[in-house]
Amino acid sequence: MDCPYRLPLSLLLACTCFFASSEVHAQNDFEEKRMEAFADAGKRHLELGMWCRKRGLDAQASAQFYAAVEASESKYIPANRVLSLMKGYGDAFWKDRPTPKRASFSAYAKKAKKMHAKDEEGRLDLAKYAWKKKMPEQAEMEYESILRKRAEPLDFDKNGKLKIAGESIPDEISQNFHDRAVAINDVLYLRDEFLSLIPDIDAIQQVESEALRVRSTLTLEETQKLFQLAEALMPQLEQALHARPGVRLNLFLFPDRISYEAYIDTIGKPELKAVTGFAQRNGFTAVVCMEGLDIDALYAITLHELTHLYTMSVSRSVMPSWYAEGFAEYFAGQGTMQWDGTTLTTCGLMAEHRIASLRNPTDRFTLDALFSADALSLFAEDRDKALRFYVQSWAFMRFMRLDADKKIRQKFLEWESQCHGGALGAEVGNTWASNQAPAMELFHRKFGDDLEILDIEFQKWLQGLVGT
Repeated sequence: MDCPYRLPLSLLLACTCFFASSEVHAQNDFEEKRMEAFADAGKRHLELGMWCRKRGLDAQASAQFYAAVEASESKYIPANRVLSLMKGYGDAFWKDRPTPKRASFSAYAKKAKKMHAKDEEGRLDLAKYAWKKKMPEQAEMEYESILRKRAEPLDFDKNGKLKIAGESIPDEISQNFHDRAVAINDVLYLRDEFLSLIPDIDAIQQVESEALRVRSTLTLEETQKLFQLAEALMPQLEQALHARPGVRLNLFLFPDRISYEAYIDTIGKPELKAVTGFAQRNGFTAVVCMEGLDIDALYAITLHELTHLYTMSVSRSVMPSWYAEGFAEYFAGQGTMQWDGTTLTTCGLMAEHRIASLRNPTDRFTLDALFSADALSLFAEDRDKALRFYVQSWAFMRFMRLDADKKIRQKFLEWESQCHGGALGAEVGNTWASNQAPAMELFHRKFGDDLEILDIEFQKWLQGLVGT
C-alpha cells in the first residue's frame, strides 16, 4: 500500500543535496576562519619579533620571526618576507642594534604572555563556531589544543561542566576530557602533548611557576627540591645568554629506563637511547632518566638538560655539538656546579677525575676533530671517548670565554651572538633541525686566520689544566 506521506524522489534528492551543501559550506567557512585566526597569530608573532629587534633582543626576534611563519602555516605573507630578508641579509639585518637592557627581558616575557592569550582567544572563537555549526570533531580539536597549551588543572563547575576562560564548554566534549584526564598532584589535567605520549605513567607530582614546571613520579617533596635547584639556574642562564624565554620550560623525570626508552620509541628518535637525558623544542620539554643515578649525578644531568632547553627556548639556532655540550657542561657539569639546597654556584672547574681523562695527549681531540665530532654518535660508538669529548668541549668553552686572548674572546662572543640572532641552521616547521654547518661556517670565517694559533694556544692551556 502506498504511503500518503511519501515525498517525491526529486524532492528527497533536493533535500539531501541541500543539507550536504550546507555541511560543505560550514566546513569551508570554518577553514576560512581557521586560516584567519592563524594569520592573526602570525601577525602577533611578527610584531613581537620586530619589537625585539628594535631593542637588541636578536635571538628572541629571530625565534619570533620563525614562529610567525609557523603559526600562520606560511599564509601570512609579511612574516614570510621578513624571514626571507633576515636569512638573505645575514648579520647586516641586525645592524645598528642597541645593547639589550635587562628590563627588556621582563617586558618580552610579559608581551609573549599577552600574545599567547590572544592566540588562545582565537582558538576559543573557532571552537565555539565549530560547535554552533554542528561540527563536534573540529570543536573538540580546538578546545583540546587550548587545554594542552594551557597545561592547567581542569576547571569543573558544581554541575560537572568544564569551563575555559570562565565559559562552560559542551557537555559531550567536557565528559570526553574528564574521561581522558590524568591526576597531577591529585588534581585532574588533560594530558598535554608530552603527557599524551606517555599514557602508562600516571599519579604525577608537579611543582611549577610561570617560568618553569617540574614533573616526576617522585614524592611531592622530592619534586620540590628538584624544582628549587632548576629554578636557581634560570637567572644565571638569562645573564649569560642575555635572554629570557617567552614560554614556560618543562622538565620531566622518568623513573626507569623502560618508560624512558618507550617514550623515545614513541617519538621515533632511537639514537637518544644512548644518553640519559635530552631536551626538545616540542613542548619545550627536557627529560631525564633517573634509573641508576645518585643524587649528585641527578642534579648535574637535570641542570645540563635544562641548560640545553633554556638555550632552545630563546634561540632557534642549531649550534655545533661541541658548543652545545660545552655550554651545558660549563653551567652543569660534574664539579662545575655546586648546590647546597639553597645556593647554586656554576661555571667552576670540572671534577678532577674528569679532567684527568685528558691527561694522556693521545686521548685529546685536535680542534678539527672536536669541531667535527657529534656527541650522540660518540656515545653510540665509544662511551669513554664521548665523555672525554664532553670534558674537552667544556674546557674549550672555558678557554674561549675566560682565558683566551681578549681579541679572541670578543670574536667568540660575537660569533655566539650572530648564530643565535640569525637562527643559523633553523628550519621552518622542524623542531628537530640538526644542520650545524651554517654555525661552523661562520666560525671558520671569523677565526680562519687565527685557527692554527688558536689550536696551539688552547692545547698549551689544556696541558696546564690537566697537569702531567
